[in-house]
Amino acid sequence: MDGAGNALVLGGAASLSVPSQCALLKYAAGSGQQLWEARFAGSSGPSDVAVDGADNVYSVCTSDSRESSGNSDLLTRKHAPTGQLVWEARYNGPGNGTEQTARLAVDAAANVYVTGLSTGQGTGIDFATLKYVQPSSALAGREAPPFLVPAPATELPLTLYPNPVTGPATVRFRPAQEGAAQVAVYNQFGESVATLYQGSVRRGQLYELSLAGEKMPAGLYTCVLLVGDQRESVRLVVAP
Repeated sequence: MDGAGNALVLGGAASLSVPSQCALLKYAAGSGQQLWEARFAGSSGPSDVAVDGADNVYSVCTSDSRESSGNSDLLTRKHAPTGQLVWEARYNGPGNGTEQTARLAVDAAANVYVTGLSTGQGTGIDFATLKYVQPSSALAGREAPPFLVPAPATELPLTLYPNPVTGPATVRFRPAQEGAAQVAVYNQFGESVATLYQGSVRRGQLYELSLAGEKMPAGLYTCVLLVGDQRESVRLVVAP
């Protein structure tokens, strides 16, 4: 619902000429009368709808891709309170494959967040979160199309926190290649004191391990990740 209690409905629709669509409808709060309808040709499934503080309406659907036949994009649209289309934005993931929407949200600054599934490059189907930023006039509906905010800097291949360690800690790693992997902890004399992981890994997948720091004597250690010819290390301090 919008701020006035008007109902918004997003769902699948079809016609003789366009068999697969999304339809966005707005109904008056008091009477239930339909106020407007918007259809998105080529959309293959409904996903989510939200409103901002000025009752602009945002919707997101999984839509047939314009760049890769047989695949789909994430289609995000903004409509004014009276139903006019203000802008639309498409997202085709790095793998140029299938994208599938899950949720949409709008914050107080009219930034738009979309999350769902996306085909990665060599990583299969990934989770993806997008942020669209609108100019300062966004709430008045007078802006140009939004721009997609770049992702934060890539996470380091091997991280450990908290550091220094006084109790349980978490080790996270994202291998750059597939194969047999080992994550081990060595003391300052180069002696192995703990093996946190021994097994196969997938390239680009995030792994998270537990380290019982409270059971380790105080001192300086090194946590090492080995995957094929990839070697990553991080210094670890166990505080007394």
